[in-house]
Amino acid sequence: MLALLTVLAQSSQSESNPSGGNATLIIILTLVVAVLVIGVVVGLLMKRGSKVPANEPHDEGHVGS
Repeated sequence: MLALLTVLAQSSQSESNPSGGNATLIIILTLVVAVLVIGVVVGLLMKRGSKVPANEPHDEGHVGS
């Protein structure tokens, strides 16, 4: 993905295309990648949070830890 962004950045800086039409595409791709990464991280954290054992008191008749 980084290689694609590098190629697009180099092509947008060429003298034949001074308007930089690919700059918008680079920004959009970067935002899409950021949203995907954030989504994966949040998903993993939510999955991990659901596996945390409940904090329940011990049985009354149980001695020890």
